[in-house]
Amino acid sequence: NRLFSQYTAERAILEDLADILTRVDALVTWYGKGFDVPFIIKRMLKYKLYDAVNLLRQMPHHDLMWVWQMGNRRDESSLIDVAQFLGHKSNDTIDGSKVFDAFLIGDLASIDLHVRQDIARLQHVARALHESGLWRP
Repeated sequence: NRLFSQYTAERAILEDLADILTRVDALVTWYGKGFDVPFIIKRMLKYKLYDAVNLLRQMPHHDLMWVWQMGNRRDESSLIDVAQFLGHKSNDTIDGSKVFDAFLIGDLASIDLHVRQDIARLQHVARALHESGLWRP
């Protein structure tokens, strides 16, 4: 039963994401081209959500890590580090590498805070890159 409920929940989340994607013009991520989008597409393939896969693949995608790197692919600065460098303050207790561990112990509050802070960090970095002229959405 537990496996079935996890399967059902993951599929429902991916279906919700697919629905949201139909209402947006583009994705803005940090290292989304290297991790998030391929990971999500593979999960969608598992559930045969092929329309969602094609929607995600064809959507314009602005990966701000690539903008930040300015061609220096060796620069693997984290979103947390770049946002902090640019003056953003945050108060989350975990970073992305600890999300799965927090999930395993049921610490959903830390995950929720981390995700919200990540969005705020991404917005802060996006504003700086846009205002500087380095990125035009």
